[in-house]
Amino acid sequence: MNKLFLDVNKRDIKNKVLVAGFHGIGSVGWITVNFLCDKLKARRIGIIVTDNIPLFAARKEDFIVTPYELYLAENFLFLKCNMPVSSEEAYSVLKYVIDLV
Repeated sequence: MNKLFLDVNKRDIKNKVLVAGFHGIGSVGWITVNFLCDKLKARRIGIIVTDNIPLFAARKEDFIVTPYELYLAENFLFLKCNMPVSSEEAYSVLKYVIDLV
């Protein structure tokens, strides 16, 4: 069963501009979302855990990096996919995020 863990109220992220960064050719989407999150000082507000979550372990500064993370800055909600989204995962991950905004 897919789960969403949020550190904020769902009302606080309604009607935000969604920016999603995926790994594709050259990982341009992922690099862009990372850059925007850094420049806008976005804070991680949630993670998405799915049934088929890939085996993944990483650490950045003071927290553990997860495959699918949500960040919030100003009027933007960022979906940061720290690894390629598999075809089995794509629909469920994106549906979760789209239902939020």
